Amino acid sequence: MAKSPSGKPPSGRSGDQDNTEPIPRPNVYVPRAGEDPGNFGEAGIKGMMINPIYAGIGEYPRLMSDEQWVRAAKKVLEEDSAEQFLVNLLHVLRSTLGCIEWGGTEAPDRN
Repeated sequence: MAKSPSGKPPSGRSGDQDNTEPIPRPNVYVPRAGEDPGNFGEAGIKGMMINPIYAGIGEYPRLMSDEQWVRAAKKVLEEDSAEQFLVNLLHVLRSTLGCIEWGGTEAPDRN
């Protein structure tokens, strides 16, 4: 493992952030099939924009091209911090793929 000039392993975070700080909470919503799109709000639209299932994953059909998904996700990433984006992406995937902890139907140890 590479060491920093101080002799310690790198933390993986920038120097202005403490490793003991909690990560942010998800601030996106994962709309469910059949919901009225007029009720999604910004959180629901953002949740859809970063959800890679729309680019076709596993049993989910492709609803947009890879280019469209990458560009939409990049736009959200530019608006949010990288940390918030990653928290939201994890939340979206867990919600979509069924983890109870994040609003799905499967226990976390089953995912």
